[in-house]
Amino acid sequence: MTKYELLKKKCLAEIEKRADELKTLKTLPLLNSLSEKQQIITIKYSIPNIYAIWEGCVKTIFRIYISEINTFGLLGDEIHPNLRIHAIDMKYPQLTTGVANEFEKKKKFMDELLIFAISPMIIEPKLPTESNITFKVMNQILERFHLEVFPKKPYEKYLNDLLWIRNSIAHGESTIPIHQQMIDDCANHVVELMNELMFKVLDGYKNESFKK
Repeated sequence: MTKYELLKKKCLAEIEKRADELKTLKTLPLLNSLSEKQQIITIKYSIPNIYAIWEGCVKTIFRIYISEINTFGLLGDEIHPNLRIHAIDMKYPQLTTGVANEFEKKKKFMDELLIFAISPMIIEPKLPTESNITFKVMNQILERFHLEVFPKKPYEKYLNDLLWIRNSIAHGESTIPIHQQMIDDCANHVVELMNELMFKVLDGYKNESFKK
């Protein structure tokens, strides 16, 4: 099995697991064994759980991808500039938050940064997801990894709708009527999003877009 085939197998396994979880969320409200109260609660919190599956898939797919990129042992001048900056950004948040204004700490930080820059580049398994993986955040992550971004249609609407409902429920705005078709649509859209993300990662790996 080639490295590409292994990456594909890992991504497919992750998506199949998540798709099975989504299928369960779609069918739970339909169980005859649920009381009316249990059915209402199950329906209400299906959307936040669907979002959690989406976010979890994104983080896991990139963790798998990052692990594979790290096996190449690329030096700083061999890796694509986007990934190089991302790697430094995740490893040294001080570049954003600021370094303590103490000479010894600045010296230590610069020594570590220089060593990191000339050593084989190891990318931390972290993502700048901010508070939610919106359409904008998703494309920003893809750009960091020099991967093709999601087109606006239909994916922007898929994610905007999912996030709007999820955040409304999470913030206590329970007046939004959640129904079975809404659950089915959100779950189906997440499956599409997960598959599209996998295709972009696999294409990037095959084309070695992570290299300079």
